[in-house]
Amino acid sequence: MSTVYPHHFKVEMIRRMTGPNALSANHLAKEVTPCQSVLSSWLRQARAVGLDTYTRTQPMRDSTTRFTPDDKLRLVLKAETLSDEELGAFLREHGLHEVELKRWKLDMLGALNPSARSQAHSRTSSAKTRRANARAQDTRIKQLERELRRKDKALAETAALLVLQKKVQNLWGDEDENTTPNNAT
Repeated sequence: MSTVYPHHFKVEMIRRMTGPNALSANHLAKEVTPCQSVLSSWLRQARAVGLDTYTRTQPMRDSTTRFTPDDKLRLVLKAETLSDEELGAFLREHGLHEVELKRWKLDMLGALNPSARSQAHSRTSSAKTRRANARAQDTRIKQLERELRRKDKALAETAALLVLQKKVQNLWGDEDENTTPNNAT
């Protein structure tokens, strides 16, 4: 089942991928719900019709001008009290995305305590670091498992050759003892 995103959200993501301090679709996908391929697709579509045309024909509702700071505070505080299901309905009702609420909350915390914003970012980056470390460990584990299988096969082959060599010796015996030299006659 595919998720349908409002046009204003798509335009905001395109703006973040093309405007000043542009982010790559891959980097932006780590911050927002749509995956990198969806973001890249939106960007290709916008470029195909022209970025100006795309944003002008269907204007973006800018959440920074739609809501006053008081509104943002009220919405962030209200969202904190809601369950996941209620939060989804709340976001749809106000035409918001969870990423906007998170950004507003970080901005508010940053204004109150500059170190709080950096702590919140460090928690996010430490989670990203843990995921990257887990992926690296998974890759290393797969590599070691391949190497172990290869060595197991080599060991089994060597064991089979030793068994065959022993069978040949038992079958033919030690040829050096039973053969007579040519010059002995």
